[in-house]
Amino acid sequence: MMTGTGLRNLSLTFLLLLLSTVLNSCGKKQQVSKIPVARVLDKYLYLSDIQHIFPYRVTKDDSIALAQSYINTWIKTQLIVNKAELNLPPDQLDITQQIDAYRSSLLIYKYEDQMIKEKLDTTVTDQAMENYFNQNASSFILEENVVKALYIKIPKTAPDIDNVKKWYKSDEHADIKKLDSYCYNYAAKYDYFKDNWLSFDIIKRELPKPIENEDEFLKENRYIEQENKDFYFFCIS
Repeated sequence: MMTGTGLRNLSLTFLLLLLSTVLNSCGKKQQVSKIPVARVLDKYLYLSDIQHIFPYRVTKDDSIALAQSYINTWIKTQLIVNKAELNLPPDQLDITQQIDAYRSSLLIYKYEDQMIKEKLDTTVTDQAMENYFNQNASSFILEENVVKALYIKIPKTAPDIDNVKKWYKSDEHADIKKLDSYCYNYAAKYDYFKDNWLSFDIIKRELPKPIENEDEFLKENRYIEQENKDFYFFCIS
């Protein structure tokens, strides 16, 4: 005996083959709109509603998988909408104004996007960017120093501090792994900011001693090592 799932898959396969036949048959596209593939209460999904989801030259098996996924999603959506309509208070069911506002915004966006594509050449060369930067260099000056940094705070009771002083300055993969493992076990704080720019003020707030003449300090120093009575602090920028 064939299960319900088997029947559904068989029906879907048949419908997809029928869709392919109809779309490739001259003068028969009108028939597609009359073939339902799913129903939830009084809402129907027709074969013509799903024909746009299939890529060019898609295989039969892929077509079935795509269609099944689309149909399942459609069914779930209709069930949720029906549940909402049953449970929301009447004053929240009237969304006509919101729909009109959204439609207007969408149309305006599409129109403006089309106008930009038609009238503007959006290709910017590296030379053009460099020229713009050179002509407007003063506009790109930051009001604060930024760094890509590694920050470590380790209790003075932790072992092998001399190794930490070596590892955190190293670019060797083996040393970086050793530092990661060590900090996981002993560090009170271990922050890696080498992939993103960070305000140097954030680093300074984590250090026990102030840094004077910040601009000059950053030009001349890549490594920061400080300590207080309880912790060692290491930073590389």
